[in-house]
Amino acid sequence: MNEDRDKCIRAGMDDYISKPVHKVDLLGAIKRATPPKAGSPPGDGKNETPGNPGTDDGVLFKRLKGDKQKVENLLTLFKEELPVSLLTIEMAFESKNAGELKEACHGLRGMLLAMEMKKRASLAEQIELLAYRRKFGEIGNLLPLLKTEMEQAVHYLENSIK
Repeated sequence: MNEDRDKCIRAGMDDYISKPVHKVDLLGAIKRATPPKAGSPPGDGKNETPGNPGTDDGVLFKRLKGDKQKVENLLTLFKEELPVSLLTIEMAFESKNAGELKEACHGLRGMLLAMEMKKRASLAEQIELLAYRRKFGEIGNLLPLLKTEMEQAVHYLENSIK
């Protein structure tokens, strides 16, 4: 449950995996928790958090068994809700309304999880947790990344259903 995840992260856990555990989620958590070996080449930056959420958009196609019509329907709903969500986040940030910012980020995270965009959802969650702590300076650093990630998500899905 989302509340469990939030409690664990707030309590100091570095990551959280919910049941049922999927291999890709487990391996991702292990990779994020394991420091790179000395002398190993740096990663390509994909699918890493925080700071570079990467992309896991293709998971949605796998879940929907490549049904472009279903993806298009989800994309339409996503594109309708996304501008309102981003505007709410921006306005709450500008007015330093931590409660509204947490709520808006929580809603965006839910939308992203429904779209199987777990890496991007973790960015929304990171901002949500910073809002809980009223760390508006750090949030200000992440908002441009959030906007870029949302643009990339829409662009990826639009090009994938053509």
